[in-house]
Amino acid sequence: MLLSMKNISKSFFDIPVLKNVDFELQEAEVHALVGLNGAGKTTLMNILAGILAPDSGEIIFDLQPIRFRNPREALEKGIYTFHQALSYLPDLSVAENIFIDNLPRGRAGMIHYKKLYAQAEALFQNMGYPMDIKAKMSTLSISQVYMVALAQAYACNARIFIMDEPMINLAQQEKDCLVKFIQVMRQEGRSIIYITHNIKEVLDLCDRVTVLRDGKRIAVCETKAMTYERMCYLISGNHTLRLYPPVLAHGEKVLLEVSGLSVEEPRLSNISFSLHEGEILGITGLTGSGRSALIKTIYGEMEKKAGNVYLAGQRVVFKNSSDALEHRFGFVSENRMREGLFLDMGISANLTITALKNIKKGIFIDLKQETKDVIDQSIDLNLEFNSLNQEIRFLSGGNQQKVLVGRSLISNADILLLDQPTKGIDIVSRSEIYVIISELAMSGKGIILVSSDMDEISGMCSRALVMKDGVLVAEVQKEDLPHIQNYC
Repeated sequence: MLLSMKNISKSFFDIPVLKNVDFELQEAEVHALVGLNGAGKTTLMNILAGILAPDSGEIIFDLQPIRFRNPREALEKGIYTFHQALSYLPDLSVAENIFIDNLPRGRAGMIHYKKLYAQAEALFQNMGYPMDIKAKMSTLSISQVYMVALAQAYACNARIFIMDEPMINLAQQEKDCLVKFIQVMRQEGRSIIYITHNIKEVLDLCDRVTVLRDGKRIAVCETKAMTYERMCYLISGNHTLRLYPPVLAHGEKVLLEVSGLSVEEPRLSNISFSLHEGEILGITGLTGSGRSALIKTIYGEMEKKAGNVYLAGQRVVFKNSSDALEHRFGFVSENRMREGLFLDMGISANLTITALKNIKKGIFIDLKQETKDVIDQSIDLNLEFNSLNQEIRFLSGGNQQKVLVGRSLISNADILLLDQPTKGIDIVSRSEIYVIISELAMSGKGIILVSSDMDEISGMCSRALVMKDGVLVAEVQKEDLPHIQNYC
């Protein structure tokens, strides 16, 4: 046994987060760690990586008891962590970031750039991934940043790699590189702890899976003996969990029409489509296809080069997102941390920030009306929180995402533009958000659901548009949605 964590417990402010949890990792094993948001997965791995100290329990690594005081000690002993939010030095080059702790030096102590670039180039050639090794990190996409972290992992001598939702921001080429990395590490006898909410990834990539629920270990199973349905039950504790609600027929009335929409950068070319009353319309495509740029342009966040947008038959021009809000549009960003939430503000403020006109009494906010609206919306959304003034940063990912959806409901939006609304959240929170989306459609709202998850598009939408390189390449009807990946 390479790693054994026994009876690990941890509390924050007298609230237990981990309760005598056991976790074991074998050599040359890819071991998934799954559970709902708040189950304790990240806390357990932060203890292993030296970020947190356990209240009790022991850790045995390579037959020796260990207790890391900081992440540097863990890395020196061979435990490498890929965080969801990767850290890097933005003004340094790709090559410098990879070897920042071991830069090759010449006789005078100066950096030997020729050797540095050769080493970095060799890493990316081995990965089969094209990369400008002299480019500044600040110029890279999220996927490219992750590939730099992957190259750094290739270059180190770690025996355990902790990966937290590694696929979540990657395009297909980068996903292929990650799968190759996992296979190579396993062949070399090294091990991977794989944290994810994606059950398909667990079944396809991992040898075993440990399930946490409410801070306790529920099960440890071999994935070859596991089914999707069984995994859903172990994670949620609910035998009757249904991920997708029924897709109902939509109305004939056209709420939104887009005609000949074009954008110079990022490129969108001659996009035309319509959205009907009560319809959930999917938009999908590979990373970089232009799917997010399309709805941001409709919402007024990006300037269009040509084309028109019609709302209930009337041409509208949105100079910015405030104009779109005035016309009862709602928008949920793909990146809730950077573009959606006000992390230092409470739940009430985050829910009502776009609906202040509706809750004003004269020049002042009607606090009584605000509280009523927030409580009503919290009940409808099944939000879990300690106080309406609790800072949003302390909510789980699922509850944060519900707040973003609820913001559009309080502002009484008629058209909702949802960009990856279930990204990075657990299966129960996903099912709850799907029910909310379905109920909104049943009430006559028009919904555009942008997603890279083909199963989500197939399960939620009545039809879908497929984009590639800024062009609309296909419109797929409901009966063909289970095979939508063939159009991408």
